[in-house]
Amino acid sequence: MTTGLLAALVCSLFAIIHALPVTQRDSSESQYSWDYFTFAQQHPSGFCYARNGKDCIIPPETPEWTIHGLWPTANGTKGPGYCDPSATFDFNSVQDLVPRLKKEWTNLLVDTALDSFWSHEYLKHGTCCTGISCLSTEHDYFSTVLDLFAQHLNYGDILDSHGIKPSNTTTYKVEQFNNAFIDALGVRPLLQCYYSKKSGQVLKQIELCLHKDFTVMPCADSVFEDHSACWESQPVRYLALWNY
Repeated sequence: MTTGLLAALVCSLFAIIHALPVTQRDSSESQYSWDYFTFAQQHPSGFCYARNGKDCIIPPETPEWTIHGLWPTANGTKGPGYCDPSATFDFNSVQDLVPRLKKEWTNLLVDTALDSFWSHEYLKHGTCCTGISCLSTEHDYFSTVLDLFAQHLNYGDILDSHGIKPSNTTTYKVEQFNNAFIDALGVRPLLQCYYSKKSGQVLKQIELCLHKDFTVMPCADSVFEDHSACWESQPVRYLALWNY
């Protein structure tokens, strides 16, 4: 069974549990239209390095890659966002998920409320995909994305299986990262780096484009024009986990 098919089963299982159709509901239920998902995962060491360690800490037992978010995206844009201005984040509704959220969807910023990152992601992005049956509630949104990450699309696992491992001494080529994802999933990822003259390029995030059924799709060429995309002409540092 392919990774894409397994990913699609996440939504199917939720639909069975809740007796809802897998297909998207009538688009009139949403204030904003969109075309695909962007699934972003961040590398905690790269994220904190890009902040020079300021207000950033990597909790113990944090994996090499954590979820940034699952974002409904319209072709040629980074939106929509905040699709339900009346929505509020109910932390109590996801209490059973908190152990997983803390480990797999980690808030790396100190001096912020425990739920601040999750609240931001749901209100900005989760409210825009309630028309997808297994994302229709706050709890469904987080549990589905957590399962997608844990069971099917962990970018760190893809890199590790292709011999690309975090190191504070070894550097890699952009081509090596691209080839790992092309071999595993058939698509090129968007690699995002922090750059400085002192450190060169440090990998901080990877994004993939997904169909609305969570199967992987090629991103449009315009996606790779992101200002923070890693430069192919320079080596990439993929740092081992440590606090700054």
